[in-house]
Amino acid sequence: MMRRLALAAVVALAAVCALAGSSAARTDAACVYNKKAGVIIVNHTAVLVYCGSAKMTIKSAGKTTLYKGGACYKVAGSLNVGMGKFTPLGRTPLYTAVLFVIPAAGDGTYKLGVITIEHKGQKVQAANGLKVVVKGHRSRGTFSGKFPQGATFTGTFTC
Repeated sequence: MMRRLALAAVVALAAVCALAGSSAARTDAACVYNKKAGVIIVNHTAVLVYCGSAKMTIKSAGKTTLYKGGACYKVAGSLNVGMGKFTPLGRTPLYTAVLFVIPAAGDGTYKLGVITIEHKGQKVQAANGLKVVVKGHRSRGTFSGKFPQGATFTGTFTC
């Protein structure tokens, strides 16, 4: 189960890195509002920067967290929602960020969503197999799931 979760998270990150340009690049790339993730180099680590009009709310364990200023990327067969500055997996997060990958070619209900939540200096939380309802030509939706060793959660997003 954890191996599948890790694999899904790596695939999700690779898809978003492709949107940011070259994942092996050592130069900074500017974030283009709602079009392309940027890249900044921090302590020899390339960090993805999401900018745009996207918003996300996550409710878990009696706590509600709001993210804003992120971006939605509609690519063939997938909807990727990124918030904040995302540190590559395997490293201690340098910032607070969310990466949400939904295998959604169009509006509808999907059960294979993957979310990765990073909190600066803390462990990464990730969950796969999320139930996601996508609406408005892939511009908004709701989701629910459970962290492998944690609480259940629900949320909404708009692009």
